[in-house]
Amino acid sequence: MPFVSDTGIGLSQENIQSLFHPFSQIENSTLLNPDGIGLGLYISRRLCQAMGGDISVESDLGLGSTFTIRLPIFTRRPGDRQSSMAHDAQLMHKPTVPLVIL
Repeated sequence: MPFVSDTGIGLSQENIQSLFHPFSQIENSTLLNPDGIGLGLYISRRLCQAMGGDISVESDLGLGSTFTIRLPIFTRRPGDRQSSMAHDAQLMHKPTVPLVIL
């Protein structure tokens, strides 16, 4: 599974709860001028969910954070072109959570 870890300031449980909400920014005295508007992780999670996966975070305050992306993997057998195309078409029409980008 792809993941990204850092050894930064880490996140409190309160911050983790709001981290994936739109326009959410972490308030911290060490960040004098936070860049961005708080949409990056929201959009990342919605993209992962649209592909049938998700993104999660584990963090220890003062020790850093690890973000993990989980996406489904579909395989094809050699010579299975027709059935895999039908399967792909079914996946594309599977109801998903709508992705709204402002």
